[in-house]
Amino acid sequence: MKLKKLLIIFSFLVLLFGCATSVMNPDPPPYVISKPVCTVGAKEQYYNFAGIDFTISNTAKKDIQYVIIKCTVYDADTKTNPLIGSNQLVFKSALSILSGNMQTIVLSLDPFIFVAPKTPYLIDFLYIASITYSDGSTWEDTNGTYYSRSY
Repeated sequence: MKLKKLLIIFSFLVLLFGCATSVMNPDPPPYVISKPVCTVGAKEQYYNFAGIDFTISNTAKKDIQYVIIKCTVYDADTKTNPLIGSNQLVFKSALSILSGNMQTIVLSLDPFIFVAPKTPYLIDFLYIASITYSDGSTWEDTNGTYYSRSY
């Protein structure tokens, strides 16, 4: 009976730590991002009501061509979803960031809002889900391991 319990505990620990090492990426991400900032009001050429701005620095030895960005947005006062539909957003952006360079990324929230906000939203769990490089290779963070937030 003791052997059976010990075997069950051992199996559970192997499963737990075996999964953790496969999910956790021990290598740092090939970029550095700044804290995202939500801005209310128009930003010419980007949005009329609200948007998210942050910078990304390409630390890879390859040039970035395309990124997929995910984040969650909350009302700053009520901590609830202020948007039409889900507050878990996905942005796809074609861009060009050479190796070692930095660029500001501006994301429009206009398609998701139905009332112009008076105060900036809280941006939570913003992360780069996927990067496509100019050579066609990709890097992914499917779990949001490397995320940033506005608060």
